[in-house]
Amino acid sequence: MYSTTTNVTVGTVGTGGKVVNGMMATAYPNPFDQHTLIIYTISKPAEVGASIVDITGRELYSIPTESKDAGKHEIDWNAANLAAGIYYVRLTIDGQVETLRLIKAGK
Repeated sequence: MYSTTTNVTVGTVGTGGKVVNGMMATAYPNPFDQHTLIIYTISKPAEVGASIVDITGRELYSIPTESKDAGKHEIDWNAANLAAGIYYVRLTIDGQVETLRLIKAGK
């Protein structure tokens, strides 16, 4: 059974699970049917970019790298025209790439 949210800590995690230099990201709902909201919070201003790829690595959606202020940011991804399956969000924060798995149910 899948949980309704998936959380990923992006950045360096120190002992005790504290985020040392980074960001927290989540996708909700996940699994999703038509669209999902990718929410990330960065602790300091950073250059941030994102792309969504399918299981073969084919890029489906891209947001160019741009300066973002510290705080909460959202990406609303509409995947209504895509088949059910596993997709990945690649978040790039100041050149460091981290991945969040998305599960599309239905269709």
